[in-house]
Amino acid sequence: RESRSSFSNFAFEELPGTPDRTSLASGGVAHKPDFKVREWVGKKYIFDGDEPIAWVFWNPTEGIELREMKLAPGLMPMVMPCAGIASYDFKPEGDFNVTAQGATFAFNTKQVGKADAFECTANWTLTYAAGQGYVWDKRVKFTANKDKAQTEFQIDDPFFYQLVAPATDKLPAARATLNHTILERADGKLIAFPNAHHCWTDGLADCNKSVIRPDGAIVTVIDGWGVAAEMPSDNTHHFTGGYCHWGLDLHLRAPESPAKGQAFDGHMRYTLWDRERVKKALAAGVLPEPGKANAPELFRHVEPVNGFREILPGLNGQSVRLWTGKYSVDHKVGHGDTTSMLVNAGDIKSRVTSLYGDERPNVWQGSSYWMGPYLAPKYKIGMWVKAEKFTGKVAILVDNIGWPKAREPKTISAELPINGSCDWTYVGFETDMPRGAYSWVVRVDPTGEGSFWVDDVEVSPVPAK
Repeated sequence: RESRSSFSNFAFEELPGTPDRTSLASGGVAHKPDFKVREWVGKKYIFDGDEPIAWVFWNPTEGIELREMKLAPGLMPMVMPCAGIASYDFKPEGDFNVTAQGATFAFNTKQVGKADAFECTANWTLTYAAGQGYVWDKRVKFTANKDKAQTEFQIDDPFFYQLVAPATDKLPAARATLNHTILERADGKLIAFPNAHHCWTDGLADCNKSVIRPDGAIVTVIDGWGVAAEMPSDNTHHFTGGYCHWGLDLHLRAPESPAKGQAFDGHMRYTLWDRERVKKALAAGVLPEPGKANAPELFRHVEPVNGFREILPGLNGQSVRLWTGKYSVDHKVGHGDTTSMLVNAGDIKSRVTSLYGDERPNVWQGSSYWMGPYLAPKYKIGMWVKAEKFTGKVAILVDNIGWPKAREPKTISAELPINGSCDWTYVGFETDMPRGAYSWVVRVDPTGEGSFWVDDVEVSPVPAK
């Protein structure tokens, strides 16, 4: 941990009953939890035996949080929840009190809003369940001392959390699997959708259609594992939820905010769905049969980056690796296959160069969500273009770059002049841009008249010479 170690004389021996890494239900030695608080690397950690499983962090802008929280012994940290409520208007001081240690761990927290606008208390209980892992049980009580003590958005998030994004490789495609959200809906249906920030804005016109059923769960998936936010039936509010597009955030939305004198009682449990359970759930929450109209629930689909398999207009907006703007999918023309993006330059009138509202085909890349660390010195950004009856030029460019420190990249665009038609032609550029950026937009930018096809868009590391 934040240190250097060296090892020698490794020995590997087979252990009987070694657990399947994809499941928590198979063999292995029975685990006996022993929870306690210990000071470690300058932080206040919750330990299980000699294994650190979370630490307490006072976020200067959003309140008390748990960091590096684990959902099973020996498994990587997967989630960072707020201990109370996610608030931008609280007093920096607060309470964290441990009330039980040992086989069960318990603690409580308290936050107070600025000018005493609200008070939020939380009571946590941590237990271990064989075959399931850790069960982090959280109860919150939010009391409004003033009207509009919290904005509607802020009261959405007594159960806000952020996932940890393990980087498994130096390459941009660091994720082992696509990330999705699984939601057990109030009408009994299981829906699964890609990260789209808010299901109620990007996925569904009527958020009541995606309310989590009492005693159901909303599950965010990372590297095949599921972080389950179970919603017991004793909540005072019903919730729907959305999985943030760039920060791996889970937001839960309640239909209303408490007025002065009213209280909000919430109850939630963080648990783990192993890879086998996630795999079965994703298989159950898929699109209808091929060729039929998309369901209004917008079930799980393959995002149209290179495959261009589906267009879901309801998901236009705040999405990552989901192309937005004006284009269609051609299932007869493709670069090496029969699927590509078809763009009519005449349809594109708005060029506002922002994350939202631009009609040029575009996709927002977020390093925390998809790419892992940008460690290569340079990256190749490009696409394949085919045209018939198009006059002008087609560019691929990068803009809206979020930098930790302001600077200008060396190259951020390349263009292909076309006069009438061209067979599949590669257009791209090399740049060191992604190495320091945490978010950016790739755009297909045509200037001219007519239509053209785009396929196999890439962001690839350039090997060091």
